[in-house]
Amino acid sequence: MTDTALVYLHAATTGDCAMTKALTYHWENTTFAWCHDPKMLSYKDVQAPMFVPASEAGASVELVTFTMKTTAFPDHSLQAGVEPWSFDFVRTPAGWRVRDQGQG
Repeated sequence: MTDTALVYLHAATTGDCAMTKALTYHWENTTFAWCHDPKMLSYKDVQAPMFVPASEAGASVELVTFTMKTTAFPDHSLQAGVEPWSFDFVRTPAGWRVRDQGQG
């Protein structure tokens, strides 16, 4: 799972939209793939995945937290700068995919 997180983060910071889209599970239309706007400019301090049981998350997920530098969200819900962030990864038939994300 850690490898998938690192592949996703690298794709997000290098503008590999095909990869971020392929690694995003569009669950209830709440998750976007880091691609155009906003842009993830860099990341650091990636933490080891933490298991979150289904009773807390609705489905068993692996939570990966990190710090990112980003451009602003189009709706201004998050300003440009450095923010703690997290991805919730869920196992799908195709492998681990980002199911949800937010301020970590």
